[in-house]
Amino acid sequence: MVSPSELKKKEFTKSIKGYSPAEVDEYIAYLIANYSEAVKEYAELEKKYRSALEKIDAAKDEESAISALIVNAQKMADTIVNDANEKARAVTESVSDSCDKILSVYKQNVIAERNKLAEMEKKAVEFKESLYAAYRTHIEAIDKILPDEEKDSISDATEEELVDAAIDLASQKIKENSDDLDVLPFGQEKESEDGENS
Repeated sequence: MVSPSELKKKEFTKSIKGYSPAEVDEYIAYLIANYSEAVKEYAELEKKYRSALEKIDAAKDEESAISALIVNAQKMADTIVNDANEKARAVTESVSDSCDKILSVYKQNVIAERNKLAEMEKKAVEFKESLYAAYRTHIEAIDKILPDEEKDSISDATEEELVDAAIDLASQKIKENSDDLDVLPFGQEKESEDGENS
């Protein structure tokens, strides 16, 4: 681009039949003034253009930085979510294992308690049978030692009365140290000659 100073220095060859030098000089001055203004506006526009380019570049850099921040934030969010999921999975598995262990121990305890209950029920049945057997033994012994006239009253007695009578009779005979009565106090068993319980 030609500068205004170069236009001012421009010289033309003069001829006799040419244009009026005064008019030419005046018009050239007018052109130079307008051209100078145009150059100034162009310079100002170019300055604004460069400033706009710098702002655009800065905006692009800022956009890149923001994009990088967004990407990093997304990565961090993904990492946090993955860590939270892993921890939640670990906690769930731990709780599940603990629950399984607790349930296993509980089931074992229930089985053990059931076995104990079954054993107690078995022992209760055995005790009941042994108790009835002892009652029968005492009643048979009473039948053997009582006179015939008392047997009719015994047959009419209730089981509880018979048990009480057997206990009273056994206690009385023990006190008298009678060798004829082969009845021991309730809960004891007669020892055989070899020392074993019968």
